[in-house]
Amino acid sequence: MRLGILAMAAAGASRIDGRGSFTGWEVGERINRRSSTLFRLRAKTASGDMARAYYKAYIPPPYPEERLRRWIETIGGGLERCMRLEERLAGLVGEGGIVFSRAVAVDPANLITVTMEVPGEPFAKPWRHMAPGARRRRAVGWLSLVGRAAELIERCSEPETAIDLAEPMRDAAVERRIDRARASLGSQLADHVESRMIELDRASMSEPSPVVYAHGDLSPTNILIGDGLGLIDFTWPAKVRGFDLAHLAFRLEYDTPAPASMTRPLVEALLAGYGDEHVTGKPGWRLIRLTKLLKIVDETGRRRDGRRRRALAEIEAI
Repeated sequence: MRLGILAMAAAGASRIDGRGSFTGWEVGERINRRSSTLFRLRAKTASGDMARAYYKAYIPPPYPEERLRRWIETIGGGLERCMRLEERLAGLVGEGGIVFSRAVAVDPANLITVTMEVPGEPFAKPWRHMAPGARRRRAVGWLSLVGRAAELIERCSEPETAIDLAEPMRDAAVERRIDRARASLGSQLADHVESRMIELDRASMSEPSPVVYAHGDLSPTNILIGDGLGLIDFTWPAKVRGFDLAHLAFRLEYDTPAPASMTRPLVEALLAGYGDEHVTGKPGWRLIRLTKLLKIVDETGRRRDGRRRRALAEIEAI
C-alpha cells in the first residue's frame, strides 16, 4: 500500500504514522545513521505470528535549495521504484535459496519506507574474518548466489527505468568527481580521466537496454546469510547494467587489506553467478570502476595511503 500516513497491512491493525508514532508496534531499536534513521519494529499479526519490519526515514543533506530539491525528488522517485521492483521480485522469492526484502509501505513525500525484515547474518562479518580456508570456501558459494540475485533484479527492469539517468545529471556527476580528485591526479591526468569517463558513459548508453533495475548498494552489510541468501535495503533502483556487480567487486577488492589471491576467487564467483563473463569489459562496468577509483584517490589520511596508491596505479593504467 502507498499511503501518506503509512499503514502496515502485514500486521493487521498495526500502523506507522508520520516520522515516529508507531501504533500497535513495539520499537525494538533505533539506529541513527549519517543519512537516515532506522527503527526496528515488531508486532503480533492477526494470525498470532510475529511480524518484524524496518522503518527507515532519510535525513536530507545540507544542500543548497535547488540541489536539495533535486535530491528529494530523486530519493522519492527511487523509493517508489524500489517498491515496484520488490513487487516484481516477490514472484521470485525462494528461487535458488534467494530471498529479497519486501517494502510494504512507501511515503515518497517524507522519504520514508517500511520493509519487512529478512532473517540472516550480515555477510560483512564472515567476509572480514575469512582467513580460514573453510570460511573462504563458504564465502565463494554465497557470492555465486549474489551474482545470480543481481541477474534476477536486472531481469525485472521496465522500459521507463532509463529516465533516472538523464544525460545532464550524469555529466554533472562526472564533473564533480573529477573536480574533487583533480588535486590528487594532477591536471594532465585529470583531463585525460575526464574525457575517458565521458567516452565510457556515451558508449555505455549506446548499448541495448543500458539502464536496468539494480539494488543500488550491494554491499556486505546488505547481504544476509542464513538458511538462504537475503538482500535488503534497496537504494537506487535504476543503474547502468552491471552496476551491482561492479560495486560489490570493488568493495571486495578495496575494503579489506586482503591480497588479490584471496579476493580474486570471490569476484570470480560473483561473476560466474551473474552468468556474463564479458561484463567486466563493457563500458558501463569500466565507468563504474573508474568512478569508484576516483573516490578513493580523493580520500585523505595515512590509514588509506595504501588504497590510494593502488587506485592511482589502476587509474594511470586506463
